[in-house]
Amino acid sequence: MIKDRGKKLRNELQWIMVLKLRKSGMTLQKIGDTLGISKQRVHQLINLAKVHQGKHDGDLSDKIGKLMEENK
Repeated sequence: MIKDRGKKLRNELQWIMVLKLRKSGMTLQKIGDTLGISKQRVHQLINLAKVHQGKHDGDLSDKIGKLMEENK
């Protein structure tokens, strides 16, 4: 259970980082290089953020929502 919470937190932090970097104009490849993940994983995280938008409580959901709106 603790392991699952740690994984969830890591994913949530990655969502925020990826969305902020994408908002700044970075390419998927550059974001991947910066975070040490593949551009495919960056794309996956962006899509996961879209799916999970509004499904998380409180501040994280608000942050994801705002970043998603700004990336349109």
